[in-house]
Amino acid sequence: MIHIKKHRIVSSLTVEQLKDIQFGGKKTYVLDDDGILKDKPNVSLYQQMARYHEIWVDAGPRNLGDLVDIIIAGANIVVIRIDRWLDFNIDEIRELTDTPVYLMVKPTEEDRYEMKNLASLADGLVLFTSFEDIRKNFVIEGVLRDLSKDNKVYAYEDKPEYIRSWESIGVKGLLVNIDNLKEFREYGSCS
Repeated sequence: MIHIKKHRIVSSLTVEQLKDIQFGGKKTYVLDDDGILKDKPNVSLYQQMARYHEIWVDAGPRNLGDLVDIIIAGANIVVIRIDRWLDFNIDEIRELTDTPVYLMVKPTEEDRYEMKNLASLADGLVLFTSFEDIRKNFVIEGVLRDLSKDNKVYAYEDKPEYIRSWESIGVKGLLVNIDNLKEFREYGSCS
């Protein structure tokens, strides 16, 4: 995962250094705080990264125009945060593009049925809830197990010791910060 904030990559690596990194055919997840928090996605950085890697972009698009901009900039997968999107309608998105659409979800006990419904609409789900928080609630852990059986679920993780725990839930892969990639590779597998 590459994190962008204040129009810069938050990493010890530059865009030029990123082009030389091999991800073994895996896509590069781009988390853009400027897009998510300020509605100012860094499309020029996406264009640079898309030259060298397949990217999936989480920039908090708020409407179809934002989505088109992100796709034209080179996104192979787009992540939508429903709490940022005005009048979310997956049918409109499907009419516009064949680009896979993932939804960012925050699993809660109260929303477990809505999460199942959302999962059926999207190509996959993305979680940014720590495994430590999930482990505190067996209901949520069970919901994630169910969702992972029938859907592509990816989870962000910053502690390699939880790789096996996420695998036991059934997630398709982990989103790992680019600066922690070596540590995760040494510990086990990662996406």
